[in-house]
Order: sequence, then structure tokens, then C-alpha cells
Amino acid sequence: MRAGPALAYRSTNADGGAGVSFDRPSLPLCTPAPPLRRACAPPRRSPQLSAAVERVEKAPGAPPHMAMASLNSVLLALATSYWAVMTFVIVPTVCALHYVFVMPLRPLSRRLFLRLERALCRLVNDQWAACGLASGTNIVEFGEDVSTLTERRCLVVCNHLGLFDHFILMVAMHNKGTVPERYLWLIYNIWQWTPLGLMWILHGNYFINGGAHQRERLLGDFGDHLKRNFWTYDYRWIVMYPEGSRLFLAQEGSQKFAKKHGYPDLKHCALPRVGAAKVVLDICGPKAKNGTTSDHSSDHKSIEYVIDVTLGYSKGRVPELGSAMMNEWPGNDSNVAIHYSVHKVTSDLVDNEDNLRDFFFKMWVEKEKKLEYFYEHGKFDKHDVGRPVEFAKSRALFVQLFWLFGLFFHVGLWLGPLTLFVGRQILSFLL
Repeated sequence: MRAGPALAYRSTNADGGAGVSFDRPSLPLCTPAPPLRRACAPPRRSPQLSAAVERVEKAPGAPPHMAMASLNSVLLALATSYWAVMTFVIVPTVCALHYVFVMPLRPLSRRLFLRLERALCRLVNDQWAACGLASGTNIVEFGEDVSTLTERRCLVVCNHLGLFDHFILMVAMHNKGTVPERYLWLIYNIWQWTPLGLMWILHGNYFINGGAHQRERLLGDFGDHLKRNFWTYDYRWIVMYPEGSRLFLAQEGSQKFAKKHGYPDLKHCALPRVGAAKVVLDICGPKAKNGTTSDHSSDHKSIEYVIDVTLGYSKGRVPELGSAMMNEWPGNDSNVAIHYSVHKVTSDLVDNEDNLRDFFFKMWVEKEKKLEYFYEHGKFDKHDVGRPVEFAKSRALFVQLFWLFGLFFHVGLWLGPLTLFVGRQILSFLL
């Protein structure tokens, strides 16, 4: 591996004065990997499946292409049913019962509590990664190697295109050291009452919603949440979407704001909001330039880096969540790309919100250029080399065995008896 050059950046204010100044760290550049595939490779068939397909194709009375389509539909329905049951029934229930038994350990042994909580969080994250593998998702990373920052405290900011973005980031983070166990998400509360939301609440993630009239209250509540939980649970990365919502929802408002205030008009992303990032840096950031300190003890390490994540779907075609989970991608193209840029946090960003806004807008203008190039060429820059994200099939098998054990446990403990009881009650009522 070789180290990349150290880059310097300096922004200017509207009046031409000095703005934000910081050095980007020299991070190792990874070995080049094969370029982004234009289409997902077809899965290998087992001998048993091949024999079954051959029998169906040779069955009398049905054209081969219709028989093949029917078999694919059946297999897809079975796979979808399995993932639905595991994801929306078993995993949340196991998590809830786990916390019933694990939460009492917190006052007795904080170390043991955190160890068990993190193990469960990784298993949940790997469940989503396995879902992504089953859906045919092909993720390739570009830019700087953020695996060197897995034990550093970082603010991760990403553009937001669709609901499937969360799963893409989870898959991409599964091989980033302890990050899947120790990240904190700031996310829109549409997820709060879903199975995924239940698990995120238990892990300490924060849900946010509300308009401009609630801005100060919501940011204050978020700050209180960070003070209570960030160091208590020893989080590493805080993940957020500064655009506030998915692109198709945020774009119109962003363009009106840009036109009114003379900011760049972005097509492939929306101008970021910096309120939540300012709260993170005020509470978890380094010492401010004016001599004040962030709201944490001197023995607590602060946020050191901002990781700028640019996410793009092939040709700009954003899949629907349900369709992607069933391996139905726009244009039959399941390629997704992620670009990382790393910036060192300085006291200038903590000290002055205008500097922070200039810094974020600068990142988003660069993000717009990257996305425009990616949608045309399949990579973010002509010199880019990709690093495919792979999820070990052995790990996927282990995760499924774990959750299947949870399924059998719940069937024997309460689901089976409850089903029998309800069935008997219905029969007694009908008869």
C-alpha cells in the first residue's frame, strides 16, 4: 500500500476573506480492483436446481420461456417470504427479548452489557448485508480508504437518494472494523415504527422530524441525546443525511433556496442543512478557537474527521426499496457506487457556523460534479479505481443459522402455542 498526498483546502467567505482552512490527512490508497461491472453476474445454480429447471423446461404443454418464468417467480416468492419473516418478525422479537435479559446487566457490568449489545448490533447489521447479497446488490467503493478510521470518532455525511440508501451504507460498513457495532444514526422518523426502527431505538439511534418552526427544539433534543449517549455507549461514527430528505422530496425547496440566496443550483443532490452537524461538533468536536471547549470531558476523545460519502446508483436510476429487495432493479442494473473523501475537523468549523456552511456547500458542489461524471462514465473520476465490497458467504450462512435458531425458539416458546390457541378459539366459535 502507498500513502496518498496530503492535500490542503481553504475556503473564502462571500467578501473574499479567509474562511475554513484545514489539511486533509494522508491516507493509504488501496490496491486497484476490477472496474465497476455494468450488470450483476448471474448466480450459480446448484446441480439440484439445474435438474429441476430442466424438468420444468421439458414439461409438456408449456413453452420453455413461460415455464422458466414461472419457476423464477416461485423461487423469488419463496425467497421474499423468507426475508420478510426473518426481517420483520423474528429479528425484532429476538432483539426485544435480548434487551429484556441484557439491559439489567448495565448497572452490574457495563463492559459485559456493551459487549453483548454490540454483538447483537453486528448480527443485525450483517442480516441487512446478507439481504443485500441476496438481492444482487453490487457495491464498489472509490476514493480514500476509510478503513483506517474505524477506531476514530467521525461525522459521516451522505447524499440521500432513496430508502435503499440505508441498506447500501450498512453493507458498505460491514467490513469497517467495529463500526457496525458502534455507529449512531440520525435519521428521519419515518423508520421509527418499523422493525428496523425498533432495533435502531434500542441501539441508541436518534429519529428526527419537524419543520423550521421546530428546528431549535429538535436540535436541542438531539444535543441532549448526544450528551447522554455518545460517550456512554462509546460510539465511533455518527451517520446523517444533511439534505434532510430524499432527493425528489428535497430538490424543489433546495433550488428555491439556492436561487433566493445566490447559491449553486444542484441537479443531482440538494443543498445540505448544517444545523445537526453544528450540534455534533459543538458537543463532540475539538476545542473551539475562542478558547471555549466542546461539551465533553477532557478525557473523552472528540470528533476528528468528517467523512464525505457520495452515493450513486447506475445511470442515476434509484430503485424502490421493495423492488430492490426482490432483485428487481431499474434497467436490470444493480450496480451502486460510493465515493469517500476525508476532511480533518478544525476549531474553525466549531467556532463559526458560516464557516461550517461554506465547508458543507463546498463539499456538495464537488459531490454534484462527481455524480454527474459517475452517471455518464460509471466512476467518479477518470483516475478512479474501484474496490468491490464483498460479504463472505460463510458469514451470511452463520447469520442465517443464528436467526433461524431464534425462529425455532420463538415458534416453540410462544408463536406455535399462540397459533394453536387462536385456531381452537376460531373453530369453537364456528362450530
